[in-house]
Amino acid sequence: MVEITKEVIEEIRDLENKKGQITPVAVLDAARDESSSLHAFFQWDDSVAAEKYRIDQARTLIVRVQIMITVEHTTIKAPTYVRDPTQDSSLSGYVTTIRVKEQNKMGVVRDEVSRIAGNIERSIAVVKAMNGNIPPVVVSNLESALSLMQDILKLTEVKE
Repeated sequence: MVEITKEVIEEIRDLENKKGQITPVAVLDAARDESSSLHAFFQWDDSVAAEKYRIDQARTLIVRVQIMITVEHTTIKAPTYVRDPTQDSSLSGYVTTIRVKEQNKMGVVRDEVSRIAGNIERSIAVVKAMNGNIPPVVVSNLESALSLMQDILKLTEVKE
C-alpha cells in the first residue's frame, strides 16, 4: 500500500477549488500525470482496474439485497447478506443472515457494531475539527453512542 506523504496531501489540497471543495474526478485527472505523487495510488492497467471495479459493483449489489421480515404488524427491512464472519478479514465473502451458524452470530453482530463505532469515531473527529459552531451536546451524544458501541464490542468478544 502506498503511503500518504506530505507531498500527497499538499497535491490534493492544491486541487481544491476556491470554495475549498474537491472532487474524485479532479484527483483522478491530476493522478494521470506519471510525475504526480498521486499516480501510484491508482491502478492504470485498464483490464485489472475494470475487473476490480466490477467486483466492487458486485459487492455493492450484494449488500443492497434486503429481506422483509414481518412479525405481527411490524415489518423490518434487513440485509439478506452479511459479511461472512468465518472469512479472514483480508478476504471478501458474504453469507445469508438466516444461514449464519449459531457460533458465528456474535461475529456478525461484532462486525456490524464495529463499522458503526468507526463511523461514530469519524463523526466525532469531524465535529471536533470544525472548531465550534456545533452544540457541545452533539459531541457528548456522539461520545455516549461510541461508549455504547464499545460496550457491545466487549460483550461480543470471542472467548477462546
